[in-house]
Amino acid sequence: MKFWISLLLSLFLLSPAWGETTSDWSTVRSKLTGDTGYSLRCNYVGPEGSYLFNYVVHGDGQKIFTEVLEGSTRGVGTKLYYDPEKDRENVMMQTRLFRLRRSLEARDIKDSPVHRPLFVHILDELCESEPSEVSHTEGDGAVFMFGDRAAEHEFIEVDEDGNPVSVRRMEADKEVNRLTFQDLEWGTLPMNWEE
Repeated sequence: MKFWISLLLSLFLLSPAWGETTSDWSTVRSKLTGDTGYSLRCNYVGPEGSYLFNYVVHGDGQKIFTEVLEGSTRGVGTKLYYDPEKDRENVMMQTRLFRLRRSLEARDIKDSPVHRPLFVHILDELCESEPSEVSHTEGDGAVFMFGDRAAEHEFIEVDEDGNPVSVRRMEADKEVNRLTFQDLEWGTLPMNWEE
């Protein structure tokens, strides 16, 4: 019996499974805050409504593009573009009718990811900087919980490669909002913005 327990324990400890990658928060955090850039489709559901948008960031925020897609509560077709090299204090906004500059201090822009990388924005809004719990998902992913289950807390789910799948903000047992990520690609990808 001792032999079998020892064998199972050694196989578990020596296997190169998810424990080495996705359950390591510092590795996941480094990936999310890196300077490689990314493109994704994001679905937000929360008190402000339901939104589906495309999001592209170059590098660590040299350029950021957001487009509100069909299926959103409002603002469909709106595109926002931030290029701090051209204008550090404003984002460009294109609606179906007109193009304008919006100040980074505007109420709906100030605390949003239209001028900061989305993943950096999410990490900055966590109630704690380190997870209080880590659980594992099917397919070798992980769920990191931040905060106290009885109060405000967040869950960040990542896949087996440490790529974010979703973020859920909770108040005790009630979901406040959810972001779900699809079609995530790392690197510098094209933006749908005409100068």
